[in-house]
Amino acid sequence: MSITLRFLAPLFLLPTLGLGAQTPEKAPEKAPAQKPAQEPAPPTTAELYKLAKDKAAHDNKRVLVMWTSAEGTTTKTLGEMLNRHRKLATLIRNEFVMVRADGDKDSKDRSLAKRLGVKIGQGLPALSVFDGEGKLLAHQPASAWVGEGKLDPQLLSATLERLKPKPLDAELVLKDALARSAECGKRVLIHLGAPW
Repeated sequence: MSITLRFLAPLFLLPTLGLGAQTPEKAPEKAPAQKPAQEPAPPTTAELYKLAKDKAAHDNKRVLVMWTSAEGTTTKTLGEMLNRHRKLATLIRNEFVMVRADGDKDSKDRSLAKRLGVKIGQGLPALSVFDGEGKLLAHQPASAWVGEGKLDPQLLSATLERLKPKPLDAELVLKDALARSAECGKRVLIHLGAPW
């Protein structure tokens, strides 16, 4: 019996030390139910264009706006051609920042087209090319790249080749970066690479 008391005695002290059973506290009051966070609205085409223009200016690229139409199969064919034709897809990936816009008559994107100086007629789909400052360099309907009764990726590639930006002079870019780093007291990180 003395052995049992020795083991049980410390258990009797636990409540006095604050380590044993606790008196139940009042449950905290529930906070008022919060409304679920709303997801932000997707960016408008005008916002996407501005982001593309900023990226094009920063990366020495052009902005390629593809004006589409819900009607007809030409839009789908052009989209597939831009994605599947290897040379064309590589050219677009390396030299352009692409934005898709709705060119249909009652579309909200028509106001963007007007603001950008693009006249969208019945020839949809169409492509517009802008420089990094937002200057319109070219606008052509898909009918301009039709050869033998179908869209010809070679014709579109030739057009976009002419419109791609000229490469920057690496020595001038380095010289400018060194001058800016001296002004700011920062270092220059040189990354050598290629678009492929």
